[in-house]
Amino acid sequence: MKRYTGRLADNGALVEVDGLPLAPPPRIEHPTTEFAWGYFGSGPLLLAEAILADSLGPEAAAAFAQAFLHAFVARFESSWELHELDVRAWYARVTAGGVRPRGA
Repeated sequence: MKRYTGRLADNGALVEVDGLPLAPPPRIEHPTTEFAWGYFGSGPLLLAEAILADSLGPEAAAAFAQAFLHAFVARFESSWELHELDVRAWYARVTAGGVRPRGA
């Protein structure tokens, strides 16, 4: 399973998956192209979409990024670690619990 990590570096936020840079989500409709976390905003939303796209695919990312932002990304501290298993467990809970995706 994949391991996502983030930390603040001298040149900005560094986000990796298994030690390699995390790619931005395939569908970018954000006013920023830089990852951020620890608050609600466009940078954290971009990170939420990227993690979900990498772990679950672009459709899940587009539909559930706001919910993932609220559940995880906005709560991250200056450095953080998240495992793909946790992402998948969260997704299973929200989809089983009837959370409505964005646009539904």
